[in-house]
Amino acid sequence: MRRAVVVLSVVAAIASLGLSNAAFAEERVVRVGIRADSEHFGNEAFLAMDGNPATIWHSIWRPRSAVTKLPHEIVVDLGGVYEIGGFTYVPRPGSRNGRIKDYEAYLGGPGTSSLPLAENIGKPVAKGAFPKPDSENVVKFAAPVKGRYFRLRVLSNVTSNPTWSGIGELTLHCKGVKFVGEPWAVARGELRLSKVIGSHMVLQRDAAPVIWGWGAKGKRVTVALDGRNKATVKVGDKGTWEATLKPVKADGKTHKLVVTQVTDEGEEKIELEDILIGDVWIGSGQSNMERCVGWAEDGKKAIEEANHPTIRLLRVSRIRRETPVRDVNATWQICSPKTVGGFSGVLYHFGRRLREDVDVPLGLIHSCWGGSPIEQWVVGGRMYNGMIAPFTSFPIRGVAWYQGETNAFQGGGPTYFGKQKALIEGWRKAWRTEFPFYLVQLAPCTGQYGAGYPPGQLPALWEAQVATLKLPKTGMAVTTDLVHNLGDIHPRNKRDVGARLALWALAKDYGKKDLVYSGPLYKSMKVEGKKIRISFAHTGSGLKSRDGKPLREFQIASADGRFVPAKATIDGKTVIVEAGGIPSPTQVRFGWHKTATPNLVNKEGLPASPFRTNGWRGGTGE
Repeated sequence: MRRAVVVLSVVAAIASLGLSNAAFAEERVVRVGIRADSEHFGNEAFLAMDGNPATIWHSIWRPRSAVTKLPHEIVVDLGGVYEIGGFTYVPRPGSRNGRIKDYEAYLGGPGTSSLPLAENIGKPVAKGAFPKPDSENVVKFAAPVKGRYFRLRVLSNVTSNPTWSGIGELTLHCKGVKFVGEPWAVARGELRLSKVIGSHMVLQRDAAPVIWGWGAKGKRVTVALDGRNKATVKVGDKGTWEATLKPVKADGKTHKLVVTQVTDEGEEKIELEDILIGDVWIGSGQSNMERCVGWAEDGKKAIEEANHPTIRLLRVSRIRRETPVRDVNATWQICSPKTVGGFSGVLYHFGRRLREDVDVPLGLIHSCWGGSPIEQWVVGGRMYNGMIAPFTSFPIRGVAWYQGETNAFQGGGPTYFGKQKALIEGWRKAWRTEFPFYLVQLAPCTGQYGAGYPPGQLPALWEAQVATLKLPKTGMAVTTDLVHNLGDIHPRNKRDVGARLALWALAKDYGKKDLVYSGPLYKSMKVEGKKIRISFAHTGSGLKSRDGKPLREFQIASADGRFVPAKATIDGKTVIVEAGGIPSPTQVRFGWHKTATPNLVNKEGLPASPFRTNGWRGGTGE
């Protein structure tokens, strides 16, 4: 069985092989295979395909001292012996954190397609430094040199910590020919699947699985699930293909997927095993979604208990792209104490809670980036392009979302609802389905970053998050009671956060009709003389104080808008608010500042969300 081979290892450079038009007078373009490697191993590297198969990405997160001047190698297979007269290197504009600086160029003999990248292929035919760090660099050899394998060794000029270095384009030149790079397997037409598709994955039940990848242009690819559910498609001009199978049902069995391509050289086959059919959920957002099981409160215990063979995990490497891509750097894994430690704590506990009541396998996809603003995740944003777009052909059950801290820090609380709405509607349009979208309301925090949230920004963002509940098939987990350290923007209790998200899904998507799935959410107010009566949705079996103490964090004001602390008492499923010196109240607010830790909950223990009665835009998600 012949398999696609693209060797990638850790480097401090990001290299892209593409077109360059300036230096030589080429008459025809020849696509050639490339490999990339480095002498430095042990970190994260990945190949990303996006319809432009010339793109190779490498990333590294290490101190600058650990990555400066590491040799990075690009090997080009010309498919035969040619005379090369030089090459052109063009860095990508705007790559701020690093540059390809020094280089050495080599040419090797006939060899084989499995040529090891570390193999010594003689003395360099050219070496030096690229004189133009931000524009086209033309290198001409003193005399044309023959060879089949062109090797370019480059050094990364790293300028930040941690680092992402530059992107560039490389074109080789000889008389009448321009050699343009494609990754090795694609240039040779070898069969390859997107890493979204892999052994141990979960396919979404009651949906038509979509399988996609790359192959030999014009050839046919056959996809078969268990040998019966089949589809045959033709590989397109860009070397890409996509096949849609018949909808699948959850059956508690493992399944096998076989992908076959027949070329003039024979049959290629990829076999995937241990595939389950159930529900697939994506968890996305910034650091509070990204923080892992092992980091979280009771992480050691959670890891020890994480033997769940019907839960499958896919953790996506962080990548930003200018255009949507079709592949990721990720591998499906069976949930176990060995695999769960570095996975999203919120998403894992969400899935774990679902499995207590839902008897189908679960696929959990962790696609997060700490510190990211929501704009990067909206359709057209670079994190969406690199980390969400690859899944839009892969049917899912829904999304769990935990993000907003960065937008609040940046003063974007009041405008957050419009951006959240655009994200939800854009993702649903991309998937062509109105899947459920459940979010986590941010926790209170005193500071940690400078002076903390700017005045008024966190309450404004809270309101925007509650306003999201006006959109169909949305829900929200409140977390004001889960903060043990107000100075830490990353509350460590991820178990309860995930469980509260799961309550929404169990009630809305899995038919648990009698389940109380939310804490009290403000619904309406009524002035009753010197008092104001507040009514809520989601009161469950009644209201109570979480700690047995008088209700706190209520304020009341008259028409002048001057708020004073208020006395709040529970009356059935409502709360009555009053204060001496406010004989004619007009409005109430609750928990309306960034350090609020109110104690109003329903009897099921779920907390009330902060609110204000004047100009309130929030929904209830009923």
